[in-house]
Amino acid sequence: MTEYMVPFVGEPFDAHITGLTRFGIFVGLDNGVEGLVHIDSMDDDEYVYQEDTMTVKGLRGGKKYTMGMPVRVTLVKADKEKRELDFVMGEIRSPLNLEKRVRKGSRPKSSTKKKAKKGKGKKK
Repeated sequence: MTEYMVPFVGEPFDAHITGLTRFGIFVGLDNGVEGLVHIDSMDDDEYVYQEDTMTVKGLRGGKKYTMGMPVRVTLVKADKEKRELDFVMGEIRSPLNLEKRVRKGSRPKSSTKKKAKKGKGKKK
């Protein structure tokens, strides 16, 4: 399914919440495709997973995401090798905004690798 979705990167979709975790919200599309909205990409509030109520809730605004809830998402990444689909909440209409959201989602992984390489170089 990941390969099928590659041409649709940047497209918005209607979806529903199929799973909630401390690291994100799984969403399902009507065509059977499922992917993840990383909690770090939800930048309108600071969201936390509440295990007792099985919800993801914004600390400041109080917005709550629950199982089965309909949401509007935009596909921002389709990784064929890892067979993963990444979405963000809402619609992204500008290609520039899409690029920013994709970079933001991948930033922590790349910055960690860079720090590790720099640290190794200083020890030698």
